[in-house]
Amino acid sequence: MSVLPAVTRGEPVVYDVVLIGYGLLGNIAALLLAQQGLRVAVVERQAQDALCVSKAARLDEEALLILEQLGLYQALRSVLYPLKGTQIIDKQGRVLLELRHHTQGTFAPMVGFYQPEIQPILQQKAQAHPNIDLWIPYEAEAIEQDSKGVTLYVTPARRQAFQSIRASFLLVCNGQQSRIAEALEIQTIDYQHRSSVLCVDTVGQALTNQPYAQVIYDASFPVTRITKDAQRQRWEFQIEQAYLHSDQAAEQVRQLLEELGKQDVNISAAYIYHFDTR
Repeated sequence: MSVLPAVTRGEPVVYDVVLIGYGLLGNIAALLLAQQGLRVAVVERQAQDALCVSKAARLDEEALLILEQLGLYQALRSVLYPLKGTQIIDKQGRVLLELRHHTQGTFAPMVGFYQPEIQPILQQKAQAHPNIDLWIPYEAEAIEQDSKGVTLYVTPARRQAFQSIRASFLLVCNGQQSRIAEALEIQTIDYQHRSSVLCVDTVGQALTNQPYAQVIYDASFPVTRITKDAQRQRWEFQIEQAYLHSDQAAEQVRQLLEELGKQDVNISAAYIYHFDTR
């Protein structure tokens, strides 16, 4: 593996697969491809430490099987918080319905986690793999495709020193709003459903006996709570982005938590995810 230096345009560097995006999905995809003996180039415009942010919050049993296949489960085990299933509770914390998820193996059916703890472990695995080259930070600028493969033109961040990468396949893992994906003009079907989720991460006093994802029932304002580890939680508020105004966001997030009786926590992050059915 190498984290490649700035280079000038010349003969293409050849790989089996070039992958755009080095978040959790891209990181794991690179490891799976490399494990099959393929030479993989990963192109990412951000620095590695900038990618270790708290976006995802839980994994299911099938994802854990993939981590085991990569030889990573034991390394990650200490930072995964096993969850037994899902509870629907009221605002006073009383359980209205409990759904225990069944497992076919030795893993918990679902786990919570704090992404900045697990992503560096995945990155270290990729850095050590001889079949993976990390082009970081490099920006993907243009794509050319022919009958034999793909040529991707990249440039180092904040520089104009183009280099071409040649591969049989291109895999795009850099998010729903990827301009690269749009440039490929892949046809999709839009089912016209949109929703927004306000994700809030909190840190508070040590939690006891909360091995469930919990949905706090409110017909007009449902909230999901995920225990991420002994002190961290993720709150997912089903609201529209317009509800939050930039100059009042912190105060409104605090108000939402106080409505649920959570005044003894510190807010570490708050941001909005958008979903659509395409």
